[in-house]
Amino acid sequence: MTRVETLQEVFAEREQKNWELQDKYPWVPILFNWIVAAVIIALAVSFVLWGIDIKIRNTAKALTADAIATKEAEQKAVADAEAAEKAAIAASEEECIKAEALDCAKALYGIRLFVEKYHYADADKMTYLRSAFNRVDALGVEDNVDRRDKLHDVLSGGQYLAYNENSVPLTEDKELALKAVREWHNEDTKPVDSSYQFAELLEDGVWLKNDLNASGYVRRWRAS
Repeated sequence: MTRVETLQEVFAEREQKNWELQDKYPWVPILFNWIVAAVIIALAVSFVLWGIDIKIRNTAKALTADAIATKEAEQKAVADAEAAEKAAIAASEEECIKAEALDCAKALYGIRLFVEKYHYADADKMTYLRSAFNRVDALGVEDNVDRRDKLHDVLSGGQYLAYNENSVPLTEDKELALKAVREWHNEDTKPVDSSYQFAELLEDGVWLKNDLNASGYVRRWRAS
């Protein structure tokens, strides 16, 4: 018997046994096929679910990124609006300060003859302006615009010597007036209380009085 014939017999015997097993256990091939089908279906479902999961994750990331971008844009818009409002308030306040300073410089121009005669120092000029500030504070103000109007009314009310809206004040008086107004706006404590609303120009300097008819040093104040 040749080797080929031997192999053919072996295959034939194995085939016979397979047929015998199928006859004896007919459900085995069916079960095997179901198992294979189940595995294939499970793999297919897993692949589909994997794809869906990736899509959901990407969508969630995109939505999160959009939400973050929207939130940041909203926060930036709010911050920009607040910054613009603060800038507008600061610009308005600066405009008020400059207008007040110009009025104060005109008031200083009105006493230039006293300055030249008695050689008033900057402290005397500041004291002179302080009387006007105290009068405005005593009147009470609610905002910068109200303060500017009240200061203008006080200075132009005939109580400050030779104040003239058409005066062209000196540069040095403009600078001093601007410094005085800024200090007035920013001060936490005042050098003298608001009752000292009257200025008296004397040879030894500018004095403030809490009564127009005050005399002596009891009810008068002067910057040291």
